[in-house]
Amino acid sequence: MASIRLLERPKESLRRKRFLVKWSKPIRFGERHKLSILNIAQILSVLNDNLFKFTAIFFLLDLKGQASTGDIVSWIGVMFVLPFLLFSSTCGVISDRFSKSRVIIFSKGLEVVLMALSIIVFQLKLDMLVYPMMFLICLQSTILSPAKYAIIPELFKREKFSKVSGAITSSSYVSMVMGSFLASFLAQITNRNFPWVIAICLLFAVVGFVASMMLPYTRPMGSKKKLGGFFIKQVVDTMKLAKKVPNLTVCIYGNAFFLFFGAFLQLNIIPFAIEALGLTDVQGGYIFVMAALGIAIGSFLSGKIIAGREVELGLAPVAGVFMIITMMLFPIVATSLRSAMIICSILGFFAGLFQVPLDTFIQSYSDEKNRGQVIAASNFLSFVGVLIAPLCIYLLSSVFHLRSTYSFVLMAFVDLFIALALFKSVAPSTFRFISERFIQPFYEIHFLNSVLNFREELAICCRKMSWPKIFLILGESSKFHLFIVKAKKGFFDPLIGFIGNIDYIYYGRGECIKQTVIIQKKLEELPPKVHPFFVFYSEAAYTHFQTSIYRETLLNQDYSFQEVTIRHRSHFRPSFPRVYKRSQLTYQFINLD
Repeated sequence: MASIRLLERPKESLRRKRFLVKWSKPIRFGERHKLSILNIAQILSVLNDNLFKFTAIFFLLDLKGQASTGDIVSWIGVMFVLPFLLFSSTCGVISDRFSKSRVIIFSKGLEVVLMALSIIVFQLKLDMLVYPMMFLICLQSTILSPAKYAIIPELFKREKFSKVSGAITSSSYVSMVMGSFLASFLAQITNRNFPWVIAICLLFAVVGFVASMMLPYTRPMGSKKKLGGFFIKQVVDTMKLAKKVPNLTVCIYGNAFFLFFGAFLQLNIIPFAIEALGLTDVQGGYIFVMAALGIAIGSFLSGKIIAGREVELGLAPVAGVFMIITMMLFPIVATSLRSAMIICSILGFFAGLFQVPLDTFIQSYSDEKNRGQVIAASNFLSFVGVLIAPLCIYLLSSVFHLRSTYSFVLMAFVDLFIALALFKSVAPSTFRFISERFIQPFYEIHFLNSVLNFREELAICCRKMSWPKIFLILGESSKFHLFIVKAKKGFFDPLIGFIGNIDYIYYGRGECIKQTVIIQKKLEELPPKVHPFFVFYSEAAYTHFQTSIYRETLLNQDYSFQEVTIRHRSHFRPSFPRVYKRSQLTYQFINLD
């Protein structure tokens, strides 16, 4: 029996060891679970910010009376925005120097402590401490903001960035709406017992803190940037770093415009509801709630549209165009509460489509060692836009005495300017997006001896080609710079030449030397791996090019030449079975060297 026991003990200890090894392993979450955990943590933070903000306003109104409404709302608004302006850069440095998951946990733990202290402040009716508490709670959100966006590339695969960013942006706007709604609802059902409302905020904070504890550990990025310094200088230094990445500064400024646009819409919608529709201020607030829900839906669908792909910057200018159209139609179509809510939700929808590609590009292409600082600089500029919005409202209404209806039209022209600037900067991506989504579905395209995945210095030539066919080939790659060669200057040439990757070359009398200088300058300005694509309006233009200095200029810069020819067979014939078939296009590439 003794020998049997000696044989059994090692088996028992081995089982115990296996048990300990099995349960001591860290829990590994899939991407879906990591998104849910991150989203719960940030949703409850945004919800608490807005719930606390409106609860604080209601609480101070009870103590000081309706006569102090303007002062209370103004000071609460200042306390809400001020931390983002003062400390965004510092918080970006913190997220780059330390583990982002640990920064999120710290900020959520700080939120729990602040909400617990707020219960005491509200219970004892310490009204002068409400403003500092609002400031500290928004400071906690300032710490969280760079980390929650900069952690996305560390937790998810690159093809998931757009989907994750869209989900987070969408849920943020839903939680803003829910926070504003819950403040009124909870104040009503608790009979304006504000300490109980803040206790519910504490419960949300605890749930968010528990969720943040489940985030996987992320390693620090090794940034050597020191804390402190003047925050404006930090933002300027970060923007200088961002200039090294093509289109990054454009996306940062576009993101700031989005926040300005949202703040302007929120502030202008209430006077519009009162002046043009004869509604109350509360009903005007309902209209903006529909805009926020539209932004949430647009952000979610934007992430779905471009999920599994490279960042689709081309979607932003297209969405900007629809924002302009909707804004122009707003004063005309919005003739009642229902129509105003519908048109405002549509406007918000396109705004959501506009923002997500910009956010995703910032997260994807900023340097990993400085990603938190870049996002913090974007936050700073965005909240500068939020502060500029009420100044614009004041100037338009009080100084220029412009009705809110015309303010919407003026904002549409501002939106037009921003959309054109963005389109000029990201024209190749926009062409590829328009081609892929709206033109290519009507064609069946084949490529023979394709060089579209080229790596060497390559120039492509093509005889006269229609604009749809140009768009089709541009849709296959965003690495083309289009040169259109023709004899005379056309009426619309300057307008088309405004686009970032299209230039005209004229071979008429006296133009040869001048155009050679222009081509040399353009070739020097082309970004790496972007290749010239020459389209000739006539056989004379093509013959001229083959014997001109232009071609010699390219050959001297080690460019090789490929000519593309097109065979087109259309199926759009009267017979019924063929009318639904797509036209066939065959692009064949021929080496000219």
